[in-house]
Amino acid sequence: MVVTLVVAFSLWVSGCNWQGEEHRDNLQDGLRIVFQIPVQQTGDPNTVIPKAAVDGTIAVAFSQAMDLCSFTSASFFLRTANGNPVSGFIFHRTTQSYPSGFIIFQPTANLAPDTVYTMTIKAGVRALDGTLLPADYSWRFTTAPPAPANPQTGGPAPAINRAAPLATSPVTCETPAAAIQVDGKVVSAGHINGANYMEFAVARYNAGGGLDTSFSGDGITTVIVGSGNSQALAATVQADGRIVAVGVSSNAENKDFALARYNTNGSFDTTFSDNGNHFVDLGTGDERALAVAVRPDGKIWVAGSANDGAAFILARYNTDGSTDTTFGVSGIVSTPATVSSETSYAMVLQGDGKMVVASKVLVAATQVTVTRYNTNGSVDSSFNGGVPLALPLTVQQASATLAAHADGRIVLVGHSGVGATAQFTVLGYLVY
Repeated sequence: MVVTLVVAFSLWVSGCNWQGEEHRDNLQDGLRIVFQIPVQQTGDPNTVIPKAAVDGTIAVAFSQAMDLCSFTSASFFLRTANGNPVSGFIFHRTTQSYPSGFIIFQPTANLAPDTVYTMTIKAGVRALDGTLLPADYSWRFTTAPPAPANPQTGGPAPAINRAAPLATSPVTCETPAAAIQVDGKVVSAGHINGANYMEFAVARYNAGGGLDTSFSGDGITTVIVGSGNSQALAATVQADGRIVAVGVSSNAENKDFALARYNTNGSFDTTFSDNGNHFVDLGTGDERALAVAVRPDGKIWVAGSANDGAAFILARYNTDGSTDTTFGVSGIVSTPATVSSETSYAMVLQGDGKMVVASKVLVAATQVTVTRYNTNGSVDSSFNGGVPLALPLTVQQASATLAAHADGRIVLVGHSGVGATAQFTVLGYLVY
């Protein structure tokens, strides 16, 4: 189940843009290309072809399950119009719609805007049954132009694509957090059921799938944070490669913030709170850490809820795990909920050091609020006048995560509905 979740999430978060998908049939006997993204560009001015996202994924599906070992930088590659190679990594993923799977080329960096690229698959790549692709296959696509500057401050984006789920799972997720390293490896955080308590767990997967055994010997590390059940609920990767995970530590009396930091090899970073992990009682009843971000100077921002959702809470810690007393009041910004429940679910750091936080608020129906904070913890009055930007949603809809574009736009990703009817929802904000 954990692998299935990470598979679906890693495809989405890496920028997979299914707009402009194209079903194709190259008429090769025995082995056919049946689907590709982005779409093939044409020279027909009367044919409107959507441009490819610069942070998008390039993928192709075949009529048969393929042998990934036959796809290398020499047999599956991307070039610019003048023939320059584009670096990237290759992996395989399956979905319910395409059980034979996709072969995916993920560029290591964003593509150039408004640029023509050619993707090539060489003859000789093979299916698992040994069938070969008898002829080279290639297609050309053009990336979208640069996003225009927008003077809005905190208003809803005028338009944004809605993403359909690439895969679904019938069981409850035990790893609610994920982060992507610069090398394409996926960090997943959550909990496992130990002998006596739920244990704080962090795992790492290779870019091509499968646990990364260079991480803690078997790809996963667990610990009990505090004296009872503990769960990781959010994770991020620092610029130096160390991993920070936060969540909740329970004891017989209440719940507290739980924090842990890991070295790149999966061992606990003993420069962080002596043993690499600790819990923090903020004195506000039951507290849960649900979002984390790390500034370039190493200071750690953590957001969540207090008093079982009766208050929103934002805290900041120094690089050694101690409380940053220059932030808010003794390291904490706590705001009582003006309605029956408020919980932060996501945060993202902007280039100027300001932090954008998204919270779920329960009123007559659920809504998401977005607030931006200055580096000292005060509310940024230049964003929506200092008032939380509220987006009314359907009942049972909640925010899940935030991502930032280089131009300052913020994408809010959530879900709508419950149970088997739940769907991904992508909501856009322009945040400057």
